[in-house]
Amino acid sequence: MKINEPTGFRLPFFRLVTHKSFEYSMTSAIVMNTMVMASKHYQMSQQLADFSDVSNSVFAFIFNCEMILKLIGLGKIYFLYRWNNFDMFIVIATDLGILLNLLNVGGGFSTAATVIRGFRIMRMFRLIKSSVHIRLILDTIVNILPQITNVMALLLLLLFIFAALAVNLFSGVMLQDHLDEKNNFRTFHGALIILMKFSTGEGWNQYMYELAETEGHRGTKCMESQTRQEMQEYGIIGCGSWLAYPFFIAFTILVSLLIMNLSVAAVIEGLDTAKKENMGIVQGDEIEALIDLW
Repeated sequence: MKINEPTGFRLPFFRLVTHKSFEYSMTSAIVMNTMVMASKHYQMSQQLADFSDVSNSVFAFIFNCEMILKLIGLGKIYFLYRWNNFDMFIVIATDLGILLNLLNVGGGFSTAATVIRGFRIMRMFRLIKSSVHIRLILDTIVNILPQITNVMALLLLLLFIFAALAVNLFSGVMLQDHLDEKNNFRTFHGALIILMKFSTGEGWNQYMYELAETEGHRGTKCMESQTRQEMQEYGIIGCGSWLAYPFFIAFTILVSLLIMNLSVAAVIEGLDTAKKENMGIVQGDEIEALIDLW
């Protein structure tokens, strides 16, 4: 929206914070601050750690100055923009984290300080504001959410059905190389998690071959059917079943290929529709620039 210039001492501050060079400078500061935060790693040298701490303090000072300048220049209008409220939240959270760090508090407060300092990475979301194409993609995703809700519901239903079926078919199969203590079908939640991994197409064929194994593994013979007493005495060493082949082929076709690609197609279609709808439309910023030039 068009903002009227204030009078008095606020006028130079207003012109400063509304100038494009000021916004570009803050965007550059955000990128550099993110790069400094990304340079932090395990067993980093003391010199790099000191440089990171000093740099974060300098950037915190810069962003505090930005907030103060905008509050002076824009006045109450500052709070009408969601991005400004977002910036103020990040700045205050960062200041609180630095304060807790300077006080050297321990226990749960130190953990809270670490979490609060982690909010600084959220400044990267401000870059969305400066890119029309990124905003278009995000708007598209938000707009197509109602359309893909039914697809996601169908995906969850299929995962539930296949997980329940897998527990009934393969919970008694002996553990092998890929079928281990963490990745198996002996519990429903375990089956659900591993099927989510298979929905990406990762390594499902290796598990299929092991679940179809009817001879045993590394010298240990499997048993066709085990009683509870045998399970307690020898452990779960059941044989696999040929049903693993149709099970995984059906799962791959229905979930990995059909449902996942259908979701991707919905996103692409929504993006194409959004581009066609926005083609040739003059944005608010462009109208204001035209008025100023006129």
